[in-house]
Amino acid sequence: MSLPLRTARHKRRALKLAGTSALDETTMIQSKVIITDHDLFGHMTNSRYNSFLEIGRTDWLIKTGMASVLKHANLTLCIQSESGQFLKALRAPAPFKVNTKLTEQSKDGLIYTGHFIRRGVVCASFETHAFLQDRLGKTVDPTSIFAKQAE
Repeated sequence: MSLPLRTARHKRRALKLAGTSALDETTMIQSKVIITDHDLFGHMTNSRYNSFLEIGRTDWLIKTGMASVLKHANLTLCIQSESGQFLKALRAPAPFKVNTKLTEQSKDGLIYTGHFIRRGVVCASFETHAFLQDRLGKTVDPTSIFAKQAE
């Protein structure tokens, strides 16, 4: 199954659970490494890890209800940086989970963590720094937006 189809499938599943998770909860998606996810060395490419991190963040935003809050406020979540540590290669046909959690929020931005897990073992860990931006390109303090949702 292609990445766009997998993305759509995960989004449909998340929409069924929209608003059911608290902001401090970890959300989880499940997927499987397929042969088109591989690079020449036989393991999942770095770009696929980033794609699954994005799917995980989207899943978290939908399940916590923040996706609709940001949409109604005309705000966009922008990725500032991503760093990761690869601990064990994921290879086809390996099923895996991606756990996503918002670990920090301040006036300067948000930090998400994402862990790729296979058979209970963390295969890769990532930290994503993000910020909120309005339609005019102005950076918005996320603590005020997230505080409203937490109430």
